[in-house]
Amino acid sequence: EAVKKAHDLTKSAFDQEMMLRLTSDEERLVTDDEIKRYNYKDWMSTRPAYTVYTTTDLATTEEKKNDFNVVSDWAVDYEGNFRWIGGVCRRQLMDKTVDNIFDSASRHNPMGVGVEVTGQQGGFVSWIVKEMTNRLIYFNLLSFGNGTKPGIRVVSSKLQRMNEVVPLIKAGKIMFPDDMEDHPWMIEFWNEIRLATKKGLKSKHDDVLDTISMLYLITPILPAQQFALPAENEMDNWGEEQYALGNYLG
Repeated sequence: EAVKKAHDLTKSAFDQEMMLRLTSDEERLVTDDEIKRYNYKDWMSTRPAYTVYTTTDLATTEEKKNDFNVVSDWAVDYEGNFRWIGGVCRRQLMDKTVDNIFDSASRHNPMGVGVEVTGQQGGFVSWIVKEMTNRLIYFNLLSFGNGTKPGIRVVSSKLQRMNEVVPLIKAGKIMFPDDMEDHPWMIEFWNEIRLATKKGLKSKHDDVLDTISMLYLITPILPAQQFALPAENEMDNWGEEQYALGNYLG
């Protein structure tokens, strides 16, 4: 009786909010076991070389019923793996989100920032460009499907875009930290990814997933591969007469 009452009150939202939260592994696009984890603190302690890219999904209001504003920072290693290293996921007005984007740019000096220009998000690029001059903080705005203009313009559905990035997740090319589980971004990530099914994205929001699916549009600039020159005893034992410079001077 209680379930029937809830159904009558919420109607179409009932399926999304209650019934569809029961999703089998067979229906999911990516299972928990297929998601590669890494430890952020341990990885950073190795002083890795990496470049950074930032992807975004921007909302226009801070009302509870509306979408999240999401900013996602990704570290790219010399093998082209993306590691999520931080970000923002909250309902807030765009001025605060623009502050977050510039804070991220100041902290990470990203090689590129992805901002979608489809629909209501179309005016954000000009705002961000203006703020670069005001704040004297400059960064590259990525372009895709938008001619030579900055901004990401996509025509495919959210599910199609997610399907494009699923092989990267399953191949371990996109990694998520196991030591930041209480971060709002990570909490929302697990909510959304566990309800991403072959028939559709069934979670209430898909804003975090939108910032992940943007990664397949990025061809990242990779950092130089780190290596150490091996010590060779033979070179250490060379005499002066064995060096080309010494022979030349002699």
